[in-house]
Amino acid sequence: MRNHVHRALFPRSGSSGPASPRSAATHTDATRAPDEASCVMVAREQAAEPAEIMGLAVLLREAAYGRALHRLARELAGWLAIKPSDAGTRLDLSSVLLLSGDRKSGLETQALALAQTRVYRRVFGSGRGLRVLAFLAPGDLTANTPLDYLLEASDVDLTMVYCDGPPPPFEDLPDHDVAILAINRTEETVLLLSQLHGAFDNWPRPVVNGRPERISALSRDSLSAIVPCHRRLAAADTRRISRRRLLAAIRSMSPEPWDGPLFPVLIRPTAAGCDRRPEKVDEIGGLEACLAEIPDGDLEVAAFYDYSAADGLFRKFRIAVIDGKPHISHVAVSPHWRARYCSLASMDWGLGDRTEEARLLATFDETFALRHRVALDIVIEAVQLDYFDIDCAESVDGRLLVFKASVAMLTHAADPPKLHPYRAPFSSRISAAFVAALTARAARPTHLTAPSQRARQPSLADASSGAFTP
Repeated sequence: MRNHVHRALFPRSGSSGPASPRSAATHTDATRAPDEASCVMVAREQAAEPAEIMGLAVLLREAAYGRALHRLARELAGWLAIKPSDAGTRLDLSSVLLLSGDRKSGLETQALALAQTRVYRRVFGSGRGLRVLAFLAPGDLTANTPLDYLLEASDVDLTMVYCDGPPPPFEDLPDHDVAILAINRTEETVLLLSQLHGAFDNWPRPVVNGRPERISALSRDSLSAIVPCHRRLAAADTRRISRRRLLAAIRSMSPEPWDGPLFPVLIRPTAAGCDRRPEKVDEIGGLEACLAEIPDGDLEVAAFYDYSAADGLFRKFRIAVIDGKPHISHVAVSPHWRARYCSLASMDWGLGDRTEEARLLATFDETFALRHRVALDIVIEAVQLDYFDIDCAESVDGRLLVFKASVAMLTHAADPPKLHPYRAPFSSRISAAFVAALTARAARPTHLTAPSQRARQPSLADASSGAFTP
């Protein structure tokens, strides 16, 4: 059924959408209150079957190939006008709204979908491969591991369960070969992750990333504390500081009023859903002007490290770590220290930037990864997760500079191949490595608890806590 829906909504021939008098409806049609009660009632009657979705990767690729997100939203809303009980399409619509930047409508639409059912299914390829059960959190695109991209080239049959507390009993869930805790650490998921502590210690199937306390430790301020000091490694000293404390430091008459990181510093708000870019402040006197532009709430204050190269450009690397091995995903090349990655905004990259990224991707294993092998191993051992990503760079003094670690960074090949033809092979390698690691983990009996042995580093976690085994 979902294949027919997909062809109707996203025809390759250029058709404008589903053959429906409501196809031009706006996305708000899908969230009207009068439809909610009947929609939920029908869905609960059908709750025995997971709702099928097209998934984020399909939707994002449609947008990357020129189909405007507002048009995708209209087409999905048009289908929901025909079949309001389709929770899968409603969840897809919420993803489109979130991709378009409409966080409020996206989360409202997602809440309606989850009121219908919390269990969804995404079939990749033939669907005859590994059966994977993923535990997810409600939230925006930063809330969960991007499994859609990591599994896109596989034959995995993926079932997703959205949690609002401890997971349902094993017996109440679809059977699976391996499970994965795919919830990222955000301001909105901290409580949920704390409620999941220990939930997977005795799960009857192998669990990947089954240690929520390790995921919780990936906030920027916690990361700088768990990554050990080393002459080849730097994790920016990051503190979570209240606005009141910052204002008190500014107004203090003490000759040493500041107990935060050394200046210059980067300031960013911690509020959930705030995507404001970090601001650089060179001295304490500049804090007050910076605070005037930032919403109320706590802030992250991090030491600033210069990582510009001799040519004045900044190069930021995004690396996926799978079973203790680093895989390059993207490289941002920029004259500005923020060095933001480009995906749907690929047209913003000049030919020189793309040529440089292609070179850095192609030579990563023999250059960057080799130079920073020891530092990367230290980070991997400190994080102790089966899968995670890091944003990092090389500081001016040659150290590995770690900005961020997370289990929900985007690693995908949705960009138009005419602009970024070199990215797809690296995304494919990450996907293949991820599926291979899942398969190996599923094959290991859950009662075996001996830690895996690796040639380059100590074990990351014992098998009972969900470590991969090659």
